[in-house]
Amino acid sequence: MVNRHPIFIPSKGRAGKTKTDVLLAKVGIYPQFVVEPQESHAYLSAGHTVLILPENDRGITYSRNHILKVAREDKLEWFWMMDDDINEFGEVIKGKTKRADASVIEKAERVMMKHPASLYSMELRQFAWTSDELKRNRIAMQCVLFIVPRCKNINYDLNIHIREDYDLTFQAIFKGHGTLKTAKYYYGIADMKSQEGGMESFYNEEKERREVIKLCRKYPKLVEPVFKKNRHDVKINWRKFKL
Repeated sequence: MVNRHPIFIPSKGRAGKTKTDVLLAKVGIYPQFVVEPQESHAYLSAGHTVLILPENDRGITYSRNHILKVAREDKLEWFWMMDDDINEFGEVIKGKTKRADASVIEKAERVMMKHPASLYSMELRQFAWTSDELKRNRIAMQCVLFIVPRCKNINYDLNIHIREDYDLTFQAIFKGHGTLKTAKYYYGIADMKSQEGGMESFYNEEKERREVIKLCRKYPKLVEPVFKKNRHDVKINWRKFKL
């Protein structure tokens, strides 16, 4: 499989320990890691291809927004942005999940891109078998295909450091062509709190609480704070969205 469009993977503190690129390499796809200047040598030494950010320690939102900026400058039509800890890809067949190699990415592209959207995404493994094959205007996260010309008015909010993908999804709904998610093809990912590096430093109760409040203030009545499974989270009132 030869990937026709780039895959960017923002990463921090995981040089040589990432998982997504290992799966991609098995089908001939070689992504570009987006890393801080202070970690570029470590990632290069681990054999990764890198795009170096302008600044250190600005967080995942800054990294994601830089990727979108570079894509626009390079006049890309579309690209994938994936988390660095995807540990499986698969397909739902007759209501059951079945592991597959990363070539399912191209199959997902063909299914999703028949329908207009700004952002497309695959479903998490634990939800795939229970989901409709296609869902419009749901959260696009972790494994997302961007259609650059349809993202003209969409940018990551640098004031939001956690659940930045929620904010970008809402922007896509209100300012762009919305999102589309397929549950026919899925990905699996490890619990963020179980791994070193990445967003680990952000995940304490007080930081989560502050970031949840920021998102809720930006989208009053649409998003409400909740506390579940020992962490601060948000509840989305989808019925209040004029979709």
